Amino acid sequence: MKRIWSNIKWFFRRLKRVWDFLPIIWKGYDFDYSHAIDLFKYQLERTADLLESDKAYTLNAKLHAQKIRTAVRLIDKVYNEEYLDGVTSHKEFKKMQVKQDKAERILWKFISHNIRYWWD
Repeated sequence: MKRIWSNIKWFFRRLKRVWDFLPIIWKGYDFDYSHAIDLFKYQLERTADLLESDKAYTLNAKLHAQKIRTAVRLIDKVYNEEYLDGVTSHKEFKKMQVKQDKAERILWKFISHNIRYWWD
């Protein structure tokens, strides 16, 4: 009986998770990578929320949550193309594109270096 109850709870937790992700998935398209970035960012935010909660068991969970929040801010900065906002000339665009590309490399290096610790 205990096992059945556990399976029922598991089923409804998974159903709620699908419901939570549905708006992100609904507005996504397979032909645009930005939707994959949005989905990844949403998952990172959910993981950070868990690590900051009382439910986290991982050692240094709050530190890892802070690193995830840093990654999310970097994702916003890179994929909202903040470096390119307000660019008025072609020369300035090329200069800022270099900064944009560098920020993107730093972002993925940061994620690659830390992602193995982002779990509970």
